[in-house]
Amino acid sequence: NAEYMGNPRLKSLNLAWNSVGRYGAASIAKSCQANVGCGEWRPLTEQELTAMTKAWLDDGYKKVDDQKYQKGNDTKVPPREVWVQDPARPCCTLVELNLCQNLVDDPACVELGKLIGMCAPLQTLNLSWNHITAEGAISLAEGLKEGTNLVSLN
Repeated sequence: NAEYMGNPRLKSLNLAWNSVGRYGAASIAKSCQANVGCGEWRPLTEQELTAMTKAWLDDGYKKVDDQKYQKGNDTKVPPREVWVQDPARPCCTLVELNLCQNLVDDPACVELGKLIGMCAPLQTLNLSWNHITAEGAISLAEGLKEGTNLVSLN
C-alpha cells in the first residue's frame, strides 16, 4: 500500500534494489496520480477547531485540558495547522523516483507512464535493471507526450 505518497512534502523516493515488482510499482504510480489537490499549510480556524473537538466529544472523548482530549488510552491533540487542498489541480510533489532493480515490468509501465504525464515536478525516474521491453517503453513514452519536466529517464 502506497498511501503515504499523499504526503505533500515528499520529494524523493528511493526504493532501489528491493522487490517492489509489478504491483508495487503500479501502486506507487497510482498513489501519486490520486494525490490531487495542491495547496498549502495554514493555521486551523476557530470554527474548524470547534467542529473537530465537538466531533471528538461526540465520539466519547473527554476534555483533559485546553489541548488534550482522551478516551481510554487514546489521546488526541488538535493540530495547529491544516493542509488546504485545491482539488481542481493534480499535485504530485515527487522530484525523484528510483525503482532500479525492482522486477518492474511492462504492465507497471502503463501506470508509470501516466505518472510521468501528470507529475510536473518529476525530474528523475530510474527504472534501470528491470524487465521492461519495447511495450513498456511505449507506455512510458505516452507519458512524455503529455508534457513533462523529466530530465532523466534511466
